[in-house]
Amino acid sequence: FDDESLALTARLLELNPEVYTIWNFRREALASKLDAGGPEAVSLAAQELSLSEKALSRNPKSYSAWHHRKWIVDKGLTSLEAELALVSKLLDVDERNFHAWGYRRFLVDLMGTPAERELSYAELKINQNFSNYSAWHYRTKLLPLVATGGKSSSIDDNSAGDKAADAKLEDLIHTSETSKAILLLLPKQVLDNEYELVKQAFYTEPADQSAWFYHRWLLAQSQARF
Repeated sequence: FDDESLALTARLLELNPEVYTIWNFRREALASKLDAGGPEAVSLAAQELSLSEKALSRNPKSYSAWHHRKWIVDKGLTSLEAELALVSKLLDVDERNFHAWGYRRFLVDLMGTPAERELSYAELKINQNFSNYSAWHYRTKLLPLVATGGKSSSIDDNSAGDKAADAKLEDLIHTSETSKAILLLLPKQVLDNEYELVKQAFYTEPADQSAWFYHRWLLAQSQARF
């Protein structure tokens, strides 16, 4: 856990961010220093964020690098606003990076961001690219919160999180008693607005699967009202 080992492991991770054993080594080496707080901890957290950013520049979909970044941010030593700005830029570059979407949900959950604000963001990304499956999936998480006046806590469904997101929206239309309770939260006016949004996607990209899966989810919501 000396400085030389940390420097060597940092270089290795810049070359290959997928070696999760090395990330684990760094967490073991730094945990006590980060937990102690103070200026040194803040400086170390910044260095780790910089390292994970370099790793993500090599592989933007590295599970290990994203996990490490969440671990650092969860220590409460960094600016959540700066992290949100960063992930917004990453989603501008690749709006379908489901790792970045999961990280965004993690951040807004910590920040207590109003669900309405995130719903607007999801619509913005959908309008930029109707094939953005992750943005459609995000709406399925946000709409029940908006309908009940909730905030964006519980949006971060951890993402095995996002694997579940990429496992297709049909997983969300099962009609168990629990899911029925969720389905009934959406007012008719909300559903009408969503049907209009998805209709525009059909007109633009009629063969794209993302909007059709979302449409199936909407049909399940409508069916639950009867």
